[in-house]
Amino acid sequence: MFSTKIAIQENLVIPDSHQESFDFSKYTLFEVPKEILDDLESMSIRADNNETEAFLCTKNKTYSIRRAETSNLLMLHSKGQETGFELSKAYKSEHTEAPTDHFDIVDIGSIYYEVRPTKPSPDTLKRLLQENVYDGTNKQFQTTFDYLRSNVSMSDQEILDALEELHCINIDDKWVMVDDQLMRRVLQLIMLSCVEDDIAIESVPASQILVLLQDHHVHEAIIIGCLSQFKVSETNGVFRLSKEKITTAYGHEILSKLTNAMDLQSFMLEWDSQLPDGFTTDLNLLAGLYLIEESMGNKEIVYFPKSILPFDPKQRFQDLFKIRRKWLKQDMLPFVTDLAPNQRALDAVLLTHCRLSTEGPRGNQTIYLTPRHTNF
Repeated sequence: MFSTKIAIQENLVIPDSHQESFDFSKYTLFEVPKEILDDLESMSIRADNNETEAFLCTKNKTYSIRRAETSNLLMLHSKGQETGFELSKAYKSEHTEAPTDHFDIVDIGSIYYEVRPTKPSPDTLKRLLQENVYDGTNKQFQTTFDYLRSNVSMSDQEILDALEELHCINIDDKWVMVDDQLMRRVLQLIMLSCVEDDIAIESVPASQILVLLQDHHVHEAIIIGCLSQFKVSETNGVFRLSKEKITTAYGHEILSKLTNAMDLQSFMLEWDSQLPDGFTTDLNLLAGLYLIEESMGNKEIVYFPKSILPFDPKQRFQDLFKIRRKWLKQDMLPFVTDLAPNQRALDAVLLTHCRLSTEGPRGNQTIYLTPRHTNF
């Protein structure tokens, strides 16, 4: 049973004849935010298949559940018949305006569960999807939406949002993560088709692209998924593709092939040489995918994707401070912004795990972050 926490005046007494008739664990009491009460029918309790912690989920939000105990006795009651309890005669004689309603006590206890909004971790979802990445060959997948719901502690809407963020595609009612190399190859085929057939990337008809790529034996869902991944918008099957997203994909491909640091200027030249006409490089587009290191007075770029970092904030900062003991705040932000829903919450996360310091003259100061805890 889900309810806001119930407290009954201590003056309400239970007749001695009823003391032994109560089952003290008949119900589980939850203290919930008011918005949950408007969405009772969609509520469910879910747990990741490799975790012991459970979460309460509505259609679009996830809440943590924490056991709590109070020194006061909690009585769960409903308005009942004469067989319920009533105010003591002594109390009635002293309080002439006391209510005369009778109530049935259905449970008694001091344990309840606090329910608070939380940002769910996508780690389990990613792990399930990464077990069978689609590379263009026929495979047996079990990742239906119902399967994901049963194994991931996230609300339905949050699962859908995470699937979109991970660029997953629905193939025959199974959600799959597509191999990066396959997706980049499909993007290159689409771009080549646009050039050969004089199709503006601001107006790409999906039906025409499907026909042009028939001979390449690519699943239609992958082609549509690729168009969706790099779109700005879509109207009636016509996609307006994003130059920024496409530029990022080309830069990411070069980065992902690096095994060692690469001279930054050389990287920028190679990136520019691979882009279609009319596209412009911008290192800011690759935020969260690289680190810049200084070597012999030269700047070098190192492939370091945020996706390899853990979702847990403490573990995330531990890993980051193992790489650098002292970070420029602007350099760290791309790797931690997903840990909080807004700037205020992110500032709180940074203060929890980092010490902030400034260097330089007033008005032109640089902010640095170092570990707050010495065990980092």
